[in-house]
Amino acid sequence: MKTGLRFLLAGATLVLAACSSNKESAEVQQQGNSFNIAHRNLSNSPAAAACSMAGGTLQLARQLDGTSVGMCQMSNGRRCGESAVMSGACT
Repeated sequence: MKTGLRFLLAGATLVLAACSSNKESAEVQQQGNSFNIAHRNLSNSPAAAACSMAGGTLQLARQLDGTSVGMCQMSNGRRCGESAVMSGACT
């Protein structure tokens, strides 16, 4: 009887251990694969050249609707859109 009970407890333990999941590893695995971001090459654009000439660095800013917009981060802390830098409205 003791052998049967031990066998039953060992089997139940193995079944429960096999059914459990590690949430942390599942979240880390999904984190990188949740969506694909299209990378834009900012270094070859005319806006990047204009931003660099104005003393800033061109960066991507994520909008609330999920789109990406190129923004020029100036050395004085001001951020301007690509079109404003290209037109000379932002210095």
